[in-house]
This record gives sequence, structure tokens and C-alpha cells, in this order.
Amino acid sequence: MSRIGRFLRCAGLVALGSLLLVGCPGNGPDELVVTFPEAFRWGTAASAFQIEGAEDNTWVQFTTLPEFEGKTVEPAGTGVDGWERYEEDAALVEALGADVYRVSFEWSRIEPERDVWDEHAFEHYRTVLEGLRARGIEPT
Repeated sequence: MSRIGRFLRCAGLVALGSLLLVGCPGNGPDELVVTFPEAFRWGTAASAFQIEGAEDNTWVQFTTLPEFEGKTVEPAGTGVDGWERYEEDAALVEALGADVYRVSFEWSRIEPERDVWDEHAFEHYRTVLEGLRARGIEPT
């Protein structure tokens, strides 16, 4: 820790970006107060690849094709069925008190073949985004 960092820490003020820690960290949880700017937004994130379980994805191919054997620790799994359970996921984000959710779209669902577009996938993701906004959660 730099001299100025030690000084600020001992003085009881530590600034981390837009956060301000008041109290001397290390003196116990009751002596540390964390304040956030009024406009601070709480959020969470998920990757479609990680949660949806799409099978025709380049990452799934990377982890399962014979020519890539040994280049990954284990093959990609099936996710946690986020494609079907998106409403439950939105409820969990809301229960956390988050007001921002970084979502991603599984491209292999949107364009399953080159220049072939899946309207059902577009509609599904539209429904996901509308559902988040209805809960007061801004998708990013």
C-alpha cells in the first residue's frame, strides 16, 4: 500500500471510485460504513452461453470436438435452463434489489444457419427484455 493509501486508511477515509468507505477498515464491521452515490445502480449479469444450454454454439463445439480434446478442463454443460426459466431469473434479480441486468443473446439461436433467422428467438428475447423492464430492471 502506498504512503497516501496508508494515510487515508488511518485517517478513516478510503475512496474506491465513486464509493466512500468511512471508518478504519480492519477495526471491525461495526466501524466501517460504506456509502454509495444516490445515482448508484445495482446490477448483475449472465451469459446466454452459461445459462441457456444452447447445443449449437461455437463454445460447445470448442469444448466437445475431438480436435480440441485436452484444451479445456471439461466440456460445456447444459446450463441451468435459462431459456425456459427466464421469468424465475428475473424474479431472482428483482429479489436481489438489482435494477440493472446485463443480458446476452445466444447468437446460435438467433441465426441457427448462415443467413437464416429464427423469428421465435427474436420474440423470445423481446419477451425477456420486456419482462425485465416490467419489473423495473433495465437490461443492458
